[in-house]
Amino acid sequence: MKKITLVLFALLTYAYTVNGQCIGTYEYTTVVSNNTGNIQSMYPDFPCNWSSDWNNVTGLLIGSDYEFSSDNPTDFLTFTDDSNNVIAAGTTPLSVTSMPVSSGRLHIYYDNTCTADDVCREVFLQCTSCTLPAASSCLSTVQYPEDPVVSNNDGYTQDISGCNFAGEFAQITGLTIGEDYEFVSDTGDNITITDTSDNVLAYGYSPVLITSIAYTDVKVHFHLTGNCDTEDVCRATTFECTSCTPPPAPDCATAPITPVDGATNVLVGVDVTFSWTAPASGPAPTSYNIYEVEDALGTNPGLIANTTDPFIDLNIGVYDTTVYWMVLPLNGSTEATGCNVWSFTTESTPLPPANDDCINAQVVVQETEIPDAASATATPGTIVSSTDSGLAAESCNGYTGTANDDVWYAFEALTEDVNITFEITGFDGVAQLYSGTCGALTVVDCADNTISTAPIVEEINATGLTVGATYYVRIYQYSGTSDTIGKSFDLKIWTSEALSVNEFNGDSLFSYYPNPVNNTLTLKAQKNIESVAVYN
Repeated sequence: MKKITLVLFALLTYAYTVNGQCIGTYEYTTVVSNNTGNIQSMYPDFPCNWSSDWNNVTGLLIGSDYEFSSDNPTDFLTFTDDSNNVIAAGTTPLSVTSMPVSSGRLHIYYDNTCTADDVCREVFLQCTSCTLPAASSCLSTVQYPEDPVVSNNDGYTQDISGCNFAGEFAQITGLTIGEDYEFVSDTGDNITITDTSDNVLAYGYSPVLITSIAYTDVKVHFHLTGNCDTEDVCRATTFECTSCTPPPAPDCATAPITPVDGATNVLVGVDVTFSWTAPASGPAPTSYNIYEVEDALGTNPGLIANTTDPFIDLNIGVYDTTVYWMVLPLNGSTEATGCNVWSFTTESTPLPPANDDCINAQVVVQETEIPDAASATATPGTIVSSTDSGLAAESCNGYTGTANDDVWYAFEALTEDVNITFEITGFDGVAQLYSGTCGALTVVDCADNTISTAPIVEEINATGLTVGATYYVRIYQYSGTSDTIGKSFDLKIWTSEALSVNEFNGDSLFSYYPNPVNNTLTLKAQKNIESVAVYN
């Protein structure tokens, strides 16, 4: 009988051990306890723990009481230290009294048999014994943004910053005395509002409301928790005058001036002036929002730009397309409503450049006695609509791009040293120099400085070229997936050297006809002819 009892006791003990050790397989996130007494989501941006996940929990207060929970009522939770030694386990919610560690792990399973599933659930953390510390202890010394934010006082939510850190403060100016203001952090931060001398006006967890404010300028201090914890992670911060009345909406702008409604062949890849007639009545607009929409009904408006003028220059990036757009005047932050949608159609896709392939390379005459690139003559070019010439990109400067939009040039070397300069607009270019003939080319030199912001210059400084030989140079954008719209360059082929007498007497540089001469002699040369002497 004792033996049977012992076996039963062993079985019960084994079952408890299994239930107490549902240890997760996959690490999901790390959460810092805010220790405020408020329920805290472990991953508010994407609440999707699966069964068999585990989360790191840090910032715990030793001796405090905590509760862990899941929105799936069957979930079995196990809380361990950082080495997976079990501290507590049970079906949600799981309580841990007198927390023995400052950090640990929460393991999530579907049930107490450690069943895994791939179903999202949100899990939560709460310090049930925590209280909010004195607000005066949560002040910041680092200001961001560096400049004060001026209140609009118009009843609309206004941005403070898209990336405040916990431990920073922002200064708000232009508040209206007697109005109510609400201050918000999208991560639920502890917020302390002070005057400019750091006297506390209000505090709490976001949002924090001040009624009948008595100051025009305040500081807004952000901390991760009521313990004034800091965190170098972006949070969006805003405020709003909740008692302010929004200004009245302005009237709509009338017919567009350019492009006219229904215009065709609107240029692509260059600045196009969009203009419209300002409202003739109602409140004067303080600015205009320009939207692109999907159709004539104004579906899915996307804000393109805002301007205080009834015109703006915009660059269109698509061919053969009908574009629907609308202008909504604003009075402060109040937009006009019920405004018309206008449209235009962009130009057709251009044909490829004439020098799209090596065999049709554009001939450029090398310049001599040029002191620098700024003094050289530019040959304008473009890669718009260019195609793959069939020659794969070679490695240059340790990188290999994708030559699926190359254009070609050819020149006759007048000197051994030649500079080939591309001054580029709108793309990261790669330039390559070849000797030989189309179909049998040999790489001579290249340039790829991996520069993608203006001024973009790729320059080949070739040496040891054969005078009188023809060389080919091509340019393309490094990326193989970017479009070619509006992408252009100026090409300069030059040297600071002067032509020698021997060079200039070469037959390849100088021709004449007819021979023999009958009354008229025609001369043709690579350089300007300054004087001619004829001896009979």
